[in-house]
Amino acid sequence: MAIKIKTVKIPPVVGITGLPASGKSTALKVFAREGFGTFSADDAARRVFARRKTRVAVKKIFGTLARKEIAREIFLDGSRRRALEKIIHPAVIGELRGAILSARLSRRPFAAEVPLLFEKNLEKMFNTIVTVAAPRRILLARMAAKGIPRRTAAGMIRAHLPQARKSSRADIVVRNVGSLKDFRSSVVRTINTIQAEYNLRQLKNTSRVSLRGRSEATDEAISPKRTERLPRRPAGGSQ
Repeated sequence: MAIKIKTVKIPPVVGITGLPASGKSTALKVFAREGFGTFSADDAARRVFARRKTRVAVKKIFGTLARKEIAREIFLDGSRRRALEKIIHPAVIGELRGAILSARLSRRPFAAEVPLLFEKNLEKMFNTIVTVAAPRRILLARMAAKGIPRRTAAGMIRAHLPQARKSSRADIVVRNVGSLKDFRSSVVRTINTIQAEYNLRQLKNTSRVSLRGRSEATDEAISPKRTERLPRRPAGGSQ
């Protein structure tokens, strides 16, 4: 007699990315308000930077621990930026994997703000990727309003893939060019779309899952390193 194994429900695991000042952090707050567990790579980077071992390594490279001075250098000198990333990013990615695993074990929907998601080839950690987009002139204006010099702001943008490539590789693109209220409403619509598609998938899902946590239909391991993606939606579909 066949043994019936209850299908494991995998909640949405959403990656939020975009260029600097595009509105990623605001989008993440909306996901949190809608009940998602959340993770910020920038916040994780600050935690990692505060560790003694990290600070020693950073000071050897830059001769200072002043964040503004370091930021100015790394966005004007690509080699120094890459050196800092080698120190910070492995620990940040480790925290991200742990956060995803924790969300899955609790079966809670999860969203992570990861600015360099595509650049660091982290797509397989998510089953839906949302890119927040805005024109370059708007990004520069927002950074100028925060007191970031134009040259540094331009360097921050250059550290990323171009907006067009981020948008083409995302499942959903949310444009942030109007009011804060309009943008938040767009993010809520995006969340509703993601949840509706996952609810539909759960209803249609008849595959059996083995005790080892592998889908017999797809033979894909259920782990933070590999996640089944939603069907791609056209850019701007959630605006």
